[in-house]
Amino acid sequence: MNTTAISVKDVSKAYRIYDGPLGRLRHLFGLGSPGTRREFPALRGIGFEVAKGERVGIIGRNGSGKSTLLQLICGIMRPSAGSIVVNGRVSALLELGSGFHPEFTGRENVFLQAAVLGLAHSEIEERLDDIRAFADIDEFFDRPVKTYSSGMFVRLAFSVAAQVIPDVLVVDEALSVGDMTFQKKCTRRMEELCASGATVLLVSHDLHLIERFCDRALVLDRGRCLCDASAAEATMFYLNLVREGSLQAPEHDAAAGPEQLYATGEASLLEVRTLDARGQPRDVFVTGEDIIVAARYRAHGPLRRLSFGCSVWAGVDARVGTASLRFEGSGPCEKELDGEFEVRMTLAAVPLLPGTYSLRGGIYDENLLHACCLWGWTGKPKGVFTIASSTVNGFVLKESLGFVMLPSRWEVREGGHE
Repeated sequence: MNTTAISVKDVSKAYRIYDGPLGRLRHLFGLGSPGTRREFPALRGIGFEVAKGERVGIIGRNGSGKSTLLQLICGIMRPSAGSIVVNGRVSALLELGSGFHPEFTGRENVFLQAAVLGLAHSEIEERLDDIRAFADIDEFFDRPVKTYSSGMFVRLAFSVAAQVIPDVLVVDEALSVGDMTFQKKCTRRMEELCASGATVLLVSHDLHLIERFCDRALVLDRGRCLCDASAAEATMFYLNLVREGSLQAPEHDAAAGPEQLYATGEASLLEVRTLDARGQPRDVFVTGEDIIVAARYRAHGPLRRLSFGCSVWAGVDARVGTASLRFEGSGPCEKELDGEFEVRMTLAAVPLLPGTYSLRGGIYDENLLHACCLWGWTGKPKGVFTIASSTVNGFVLKESLGFVMLPSRWEVREGGHE
């Protein structure tokens, strides 16, 4: 039994770029000269396999070749070299709504788009109520789509595409559409498809989503695959390259600030501080003390059912540990948060050994799949604090001992095994 859903072997794709329309025409009739045409290598020697039921993310800066790779896998284009084999029915969420007619109503475009996706008219009639409810655009469903906002447009497009039950689902940034509520609906639908056994290829600039949703991820840059590893390792590889300047971060709204780079921007960090057990600001502690992390945010509109998380890092690539509201079994925060608010987390009897540490954290939806604010992942480290050398039971703790003092029980027995 073949367990491979996608096989990509040594695939390259080059585009021909001409100096102008006349140059293209001259080459069409064999009259061109070398100076009127050049090759742009969008992909160079890409190779990987995806097992059936696997979730694979693809990350990289704009122009790295992500969308080109997806189009090749979907059969929209042919590779210049190499081979691609896809086993099963493919459904692609690439350019949502690209087949919509602006003069048609939402209802009419549903049937038009469904035909493009290979669904029969009778199938869509059966699912029409579900599509309308998923899109949640009310009376606009029977109005021309030229009257839609951009958010309403992609809502309807995703709602149609999500009705296809594929063997392989290819998604290019489609989960970033709409507001946080609609993103949750999209994510739930993706999880349902995965539960049915679908294989998923997901391109996204949301690194948190890639890490939470995908089993592994590829990092592309300038048409080459630089990393093929677990989702956590690949996202960290990419972030380190961004920090070192080897890659440029994805384009974003400069007004949002660098901390909103991989989040939806529904909240922003104002300040993060470390406090002692009395609530007084401090950045030097000793092993075994309580450390309170106080993060102050501004919500750009009402936020509900949130979860919070914070991780401790040694250097840029060593995650020492993570704390989350969800770990405590209390569920998401039920308060409606708007304007400025502060979240305090107490790390009790911290077992960290001497050294310098920093913090990274954020605000997430209740499922920890979408982030509305992240901080500490790019730019200058935040929440930097030091665990000073100290003495435990007469023994001096030093930095060379590692990151964490492990709790243990000791017993010395005479003789051999019992």
